[in-house]
Amino acid sequence: MRSGAFEIATEVASVAAAPARVAERAEALLSPIRRVVPFEAARVYLLDMERRAEHSLFFEGYDEKVRSYLDSPHHLDDIELLGLHRSGPPMRLRDLSVPRKRSAPGRST
Repeated sequence: MRSGAFEIATEVASVAAAPARVAERAEALLSPIRRVVPFEAARVYLLDMERRAEHSLFFEGYDEKVRSYLDSPHHLDDIELLGLHRSGPPMRLRDLSVPRKRSAPGRST
């Protein structure tokens, strides 16, 4: 397995150093990554939260509806809501301030 990991790391390094456009290298990285982590869909993009902008480099496996959402301002809102734009660990769902359902009179939760 170690030789397989070394082979994949070498392939990733050569793709990253290749004299190709960033989008072409992003797409080429999916092949070695797929050998480690199988997936049916992928997106590689650049994120600039200071400007609230993202730039998709490559999509694979998503339908048009999902792609439309991923390229929308709503996706940026969700990134902020979950804390994925911060340098620290992402926020957990249970940390979100979601209004709690009120119990019926005479019942406790």
